Amino acid sequence: MRTANEIRCGFGRTTALVWLAAGLTGIGGLPLATAAPKTDEIRDIGSRRELMIDNFLVDRLVGAARLRLHNPVRREIAIVHDAPWEGNGCNYYTVFFDKGYRGTGRYRMYYHAWHIPSDGNQSHPLRIAYAESKDGIHWVKPKLGFFEHAGSRQNNIVLSEINGQQPHDFSVFKDDNPSVKPEAKYKAIGYGNKPPGLYAFQSPDGLRWTPMNNSKPVMTGHAFDTQNIAFWDSRIGKYRSFVRDFDGKIRGIRTATSEDLVNWTRRDWLEYPGTPVEQLYTNQILPYYRAPHLLIGFPVRYVDRGWVPGTRRLPSLKLREQRSRSNKRYGSAVTDTVLMTSRDGRRFHRWNQAFLRPGLRTRHNWAYGDNYMAWQMVETDSPEDDSPRELSMYATESYFTGKTSRLRRYSLRIDGFASLFAPREGGELITRPFRFRGDRLSVNVATSAAGSVRVEILDAAGKPIPGFVLAESHEIFGDAVDYPVEWKSTSSVARLVGQPIRLRFVLREADLYALKFSAKDKSSAPRKPQVSKSVQDRCLKVLEDGLRGEDFWPAIHAAEGLTLGGRQQVVIDFLRPKLDEENDSQKRCGLARELVRAGARKYVDEMVRILGAKDSHGHVHAAESLYKVHGCGDGRDLERAWKTSDNMILRLMAAAALARSGRGDALDFVRNQLVNPDDKISRIAAWIVARVGDRTDVSRLKRGIKPIKDPLSRCYFEHGLALLGDASGRRVLMKNLVSDRPDIRTYAAVFAGEARMVRAIPLLVGLLDDSFPDVRYRSAQALLELSRPQPASRFLLRRTQVDGENGPTVAVGVENAHLVHTTQLLPGSRADNAEEQIRSVLDQLDALMSGYRTPRSQLVKLNVYVTGRPVRQVVEKSLEIWLPTGCRPAVAHVQTPLADPRARVAIDAVFPAQQVQATDGVKHTPGVQKGRASRFARSSVLPRGDVVYVSGQARPGSLSVATTATMRGLFATLEFMKVRKQDIVQIKCFANPVKDAATVMDAIASVFAGETIPPVSLVEWQHGSLPIEIEVVAWRPGIRSKEPLSFATPPDLSSSPVFSRVATIHSQNRIYVAGLRSTGQQSDASQVKSVFDQLKSGLLPHRSDLRHLAKATYYVTTPGSSGELNRLRPSLYDPKRPPAASKAMVSGVGFKGQTISVDMIATGLASP
Repeated sequence: MRTANEIRCGFGRTTALVWLAAGLTGIGGLPLATAAPKTDEIRDIGSRRELMIDNFLVDRLVGAARLRLHNPVRREIAIVHDAPWEGNGCNYYTVFFDKGYRGTGRYRMYYHAWHIPSDGNQSHPLRIAYAESKDGIHWVKPKLGFFEHAGSRQNNIVLSEINGQQPHDFSVFKDDNPSVKPEAKYKAIGYGNKPPGLYAFQSPDGLRWTPMNNSKPVMTGHAFDTQNIAFWDSRIGKYRSFVRDFDGKIRGIRTATSEDLVNWTRRDWLEYPGTPVEQLYTNQILPYYRAPHLLIGFPVRYVDRGWVPGTRRLPSLKLREQRSRSNKRYGSAVTDTVLMTSRDGRRFHRWNQAFLRPGLRTRHNWAYGDNYMAWQMVETDSPEDDSPRELSMYATESYFTGKTSRLRRYSLRIDGFASLFAPREGGELITRPFRFRGDRLSVNVATSAAGSVRVEILDAAGKPIPGFVLAESHEIFGDAVDYPVEWKSTSSVARLVGQPIRLRFVLREADLYALKFSAKDKSSAPRKPQVSKSVQDRCLKVLEDGLRGEDFWPAIHAAEGLTLGGRQQVVIDFLRPKLDEENDSQKRCGLARELVRAGARKYVDEMVRILGAKDSHGHVHAAESLYKVHGCGDGRDLERAWKTSDNMILRLMAAAALARSGRGDALDFVRNQLVNPDDKISRIAAWIVARVGDRTDVSRLKRGIKPIKDPLSRCYFEHGLALLGDASGRRVLMKNLVSDRPDIRTYAAVFAGEARMVRAIPLLVGLLDDSFPDVRYRSAQALLELSRPQPASRFLLRRTQVDGENGPTVAVGVENAHLVHTTQLLPGSRADNAEEQIRSVLDQLDALMSGYRTPRSQLVKLNVYVTGRPVRQVVEKSLEIWLPTGCRPAVAHVQTPLADPRARVAIDAVFPAQQVQATDGVKHTPGVQKGRASRFARSSVLPRGDVVYVSGQARPGSLSVATTATMRGLFATLEFMKVRKQDIVQIKCFANPVKDAATVMDAIASVFAGETIPPVSLVEWQHGSLPIEIEVVAWRPGIRSKEPLSFATPPDLSSSPVFSRVATIHSQNRIYVAGLRSTGQQSDASQVKSVFDQLKSGLLPHRSDLRHLAKATYYVTTPGSSGELNRLRPSLYDPKRPPAASKAMVSGVGFKGQTISVDMIATGLASP
């Protein structure tokens, strides 16, 4: 029976690894097929990596198969603490790799520096010190000059006190919170005793630290007498902490979460089902970087047998006896490290054996305080030639045993903490049923020369699936971190995606460490080519040298390449002081441009200022720079320069910048200059059209090049053709890379990168040695671009006016973009004034767009929710001021009560991201409520790929019950479409009444237990029987399709000739047409007909039609308009391909006398 303490602390006494014993019952062959498991028993692993470190996937082990722990390999001494401010008490280390720090990245180390004489007294104050390394093996202690020790600042101390008292521990992490501010990019927590508690700190660089929370503790009431840690967990969108405490005489670990690192939830004890009681010191828990859903910890296990005979046989007896005079356990206690893992942060699977033993007896180990592992692990190069990289871990030695202490490096195979192992006589693993995403399976595996692994795929009931049976499995033997699994007829498992399956592994003298299903990029977007790491490093070196070169413009070009190579901070740090000193307006434009490109968008204002200045010296450079970085300002200066300047190059550049924002009239002006008789003008037009045009421009470029003789001017057209995918242009570009003219080689290199020309890589590598600097820099830039996914900024916008009777209605086309969808933004202002409220929500939208480096001029779609027509009029006036000239998005209005009864206006929006964190799934940005992070996302990014629109669904019941049931129905539809629920981009609810929005939000939150909830918008609808209808937008990896659009009906739903249950856009072309309505007091029939006439007109310039509609939202205010819509749709839509849709009866559409408003999303016809 477990005691109260054991239950609370989670210290179970049941036999360890009971589930393994259960697996042995299957010895003698495969288990019999079983009944299909329940849906809630089927796990979904997506495409994440699963390690053989716990029993998550284990159903049965057969024969001699077992899970076994692996121990790290002892390596060299990493650092010796022999400085006067250090000593034998150095401990509580943090070690991590800081990508991008000091340009190329550094391994960084923090530790407490201390000395403890053998009498146990302190010889100098405890300080926090710092070291760094280029390779994780050779470490240096920089002389920082921050704090004095013995009258000198020549030391590596980064923190000397916490509230006037010496710090006890200090655990540093780089904050991955997407909302983190630059001055708080690094965070730390540490224990101080005035008053006792944990204190939080922040730093812009990891060196200069300032206390948070007004220097008050952020957590109190616990022991904290070892290393305590905290970090941002992106999986839950919160900070986690793990801290030391006592429960009676048991040393244990508590955990809590926080939304701001200051206010923490209740601290709960960790639980360790199936393991004996252990005394645990540190915890060293962190998400494993290759499988972030797994928390892996390395707590120190404290063992004190007292002064038994064996104690006296341990090393350094005299010193041990000396230490025991101050406290007996200082001489008798010993420590080692164990391994534990968790998937929820509370319940841990703890291996009941040492992960890191003290080792052979020397004077440096088998002491109290030894074998403490540093927090975090890093990846380093292997010392073996041609070997894959390895994990490096660090642990203490010589603690409290002499005058110095030291830290030793240990290494481990990547993913190699534990494995599924079978000896020569063989064994098998049959997994639990699960679903996956991807089209290939790979394993991290090692065998002996005679060993092997074979893999079979079973259905959920345990029956082999044809094509994947064991007899057809290719034998796996060898040693590889990423070994592809193949069968005789295929290596693709794509046809099994979404189905519940099991895996059967048959091993002989082999270890299986991990498995992963990977989704190959089958989208129409270019694949990421391979440029070796050594070549990438060489490119960065070429560009860094160029940045510091004497020639101004080549240095600016090198800055552009460094930004593409991920060295934005290097660029900002180097160029910002130069801008402060530069007086020439042309050069100021170049400096400001590259600062903006590197992420400092505030410098767009400098380019706009120069464009508007009376001195024309910098005008062309300002317009060109705005074009290059998608800048616009308010658009007025660009409009004036385009339409009134007598300088044709300025006009071209101003029009190009406006075309970036979707101005079709500006693009048409540039296109007309392709046949300008002045070669200089026509080639600049070709240079612009290549980047802001589309495939229809291929024929224009071919016509324009015919009369041109000048080789340099011709190359502009030829390279433009290459960028637009023309085969002849790509062939000529390859020849131009070896031209005898350096200017042509330079431009060829630029376009080779942008055109994703993989076959140009060998030539570009050769050009890194070119004698002309710009050729070298542009080639390095191209290689870096080819080594990375296509930049987020490579997208196109098109805005066209929709012919109609009622003012500014716009259709916006966007192509090849990562699209941000926001939540419904409610005013933060408490004022009842509509002008203040719209200002508040637009300020919030500004902040969101700034986070993605997107200017207002590139807003695609705006949904405006108002409580009455007068508010709509105020919104329109505000938008006229807020939006740049000619950059109106597609705007939809609906009249509805709002979730906040004080609110009179709300908005949500769609816009392209200039910067994204991930492209392999939807990335949610957590919201903020009352100053704290919220589970409800404030925005989400729809990456390039397929976009899935699910029509509104509804279920009966109370508002809460109906919401929950509807969401579960939508999940079933998404599962049918092979879409994960974490890839939902946006949820839109038509509910009644909206004043009960809290009920809706709580019900939605309940089906996203522990997960970030996608952005949500609410509209009040009028419906006789159903309280809510919900539609969703979601993402899935793009697949090649002959058709840009497809439609589907899940088996549990009925089809309709006027709406599809699901529509999927495969093309990267999306068209938004919103706010379509008629004017005046027309009949319902006339209004509905007028709206669809406008829709046809709006789609035509974007090369689309009603057959390519993907999603429709119909807002109707009367039964008459609803009935006319139902009557007309069958005559307009192809019954095999109507759009996904929702129709909502609402109180108004914001305009007097109007009873219908239509909001559409379409895609274009296939490219010519």
